[in-house]
Parts: sequence; C-alpha cells; structure tokens
Amino acid sequence: MRKKSLVFSWWLWALSVSYYLGFNPYSPLLPLLLAVGVAAYTTSIRFTSDYHWSKGAVIIGLEILFALLSYVKDPSRSLLNTEDAIFNVVVFLIYLLHVHLNGTDVFTLYFKTFPESHRGETFMEHVKKLMGRP
Repeated sequence: MRKKSLVFSWWLWALSVSYYLGFNPYSPLLPLLLAVGVAAYTTSIRFTSDYHWSKGAVIIGLEILFALLSYVKDPSRSLLNTEDAIFNVVVFLIYLLHVHLNGTDVFTLYFKTFPESHRGETFMEHVKKLMGRP
C-alpha cells in the first residue's frame, strides 16, 4: 500500500500520540477500540489467506498499543465523552472525504485493496521490502 493516508488507523495513531503528548485534547480511544475489532476481523477471520499470521499479529498489536496509549493518558475519562465523539465523527468525515477525493471508497479499501496488498508476504518480508533489501 503506497498511500498510507488512505488507512484510517494511521490517522488514529497520529491522534493517539498527539492526545498522549497533550497536543490534542480529544481522546481517540473509542475509534481505536473499533479499529482493534476491524483489524482482528479482517486479518484473522475474513481474509486469513491474504494476511500472513505475522502481519495480522503486528497489525492487531499496533492497534492495541495505540488504544492503550490513549487509555493510560486518562483512565477515568468516559469512553462516551460527547466532545470526543463529536471530534472523532468530524475526523472520520474528513477521512471519508479524503478517500473519496482519492477516487475510492472505504469498502473497496478494506475489503479489496488492503487484503490484496498484504497477500503472499510475511511481516519480515514486508520490513525487508521497506528497507530496500531483497
């Protein structure tokens, strides 16, 4: 996958880090928990033949890591905080617009493009490819 901005998790991960560091006052915990569920479903149930177990484990692990980062910032914060919900809905709508402006849709991305881009490759092979090694 060349255009990482089409992966909503990258947006959530950036929001998680900015929330944890105090740059963003809104918690992305609820959409991150949903992302854990989507990642578990797509990598472990729906597309098990496309995602090597090592990639699935790393993807789910990253989703959990960033959810934990958001949680530990303020464990007493309500998961259904109204301000957080409004902020996250606005971010998701901007993401949907971004996806549309790139000539695709969320269904095609998550149920065709992403699984195809992960097919036939372990996590370590993917890392080697990113580093430019054969």
